[in-house]
Amino acid sequence: AITTDSSGNIFVTGKFSRTVNFDSSGDDTHTSPLNVYDSYITKINADGSYGWTRYSIGTVGNSNDSYAIATDPSGNIYNTGSFSGTINFNGLGNDSYTSGFNPDGYMTRVNADGTYGWTKILNCGVGRGITTDTTGNIFVTGTFVNVVNFYLSGYDYKLSQGGNDVFLTRFNNDGSYGWTKAFGGSSDDFGYGVATDASGNVYV
Repeated sequence: AITTDSSGNIFVTGKFSRTVNFDSSGDDTHTSPLNVYDSYITKINADGSYGWTRYSIGTVGNSNDSYAIATDPSGNIYNTGSFSGTINFNGLGNDSYTSGFNPDGYMTRVNADGTYGWTKILNCGVGRGITTDTTGNIFVTGTFVNVVNFYLSGYDYKLSQGGNDVFLTRFNNDGSYGWTKAFGGSSDDFGYGVATDASGNVYV
């Protein structure tokens, strides 16, 4: 997935395995554990030069994927995806989480200056789409099944109506939990993309 910020910088997210040099004109090499995929966010500056790469670190047998990326009005970057096992989402430090489901969804913030911000666990299957609004609130959509508590510091339980259902979760601009909406029918339903408009309405 790919996005830009208001200054024209470009941000790409995805997954990689083994050893990769993300800077084609220099050296910024990262290595994932053997036979494991790690997620990454790479910045390309507005002039096309290389910026930086931030990545998560799994352990042997535990992978994570990144499916969507967005920026907010302040230039902070957010990605969402899924992970299994124990993952350190701060590749330059330590902020590790262990999935309770297999997999769990996540949302990670990288600050505008490239430093690590924080990670929020979605406690469900997969985060597939992400966006922000004009005040920096973050919205994630994806898929969950059975009973899920989306508010890990409190209680906001949702029950899928059939197989997989769609969720839409809002995080406030400080990273605190806002709310979750869930919907679906008697069969499988999936949320893949989300957008906001100038009035703050949200579309999935």
